[in-house]
Amino acid sequence: MVSQLIRDAAKDHLLTPKNSALLIIDYQPVQLNLIASMDLQRLIDNIVGVAKPGHTAGLRRDELLTSGT
Repeated sequence: MVSQLIRDAAKDHLLTPKNSALLIIDYQPVQLNLIASMDLQRLIDNIVGVAKPGHTAGLRRDELLTSGT
């Protein structure tokens, strides 16, 4: 049996925590209440549903705090 080479995560063509990012909009309560195209609880469930696989995959959690006027 021949061992396979360890892939370089930075150069690999497949998605890995080292060569990918997951961007989620930080919805504020006012924004959530203004969205009328879907049920509020369904929207929250969808956001959580996107975040969980990223966490499970080991993507780093960095925070960028911004403020708008």
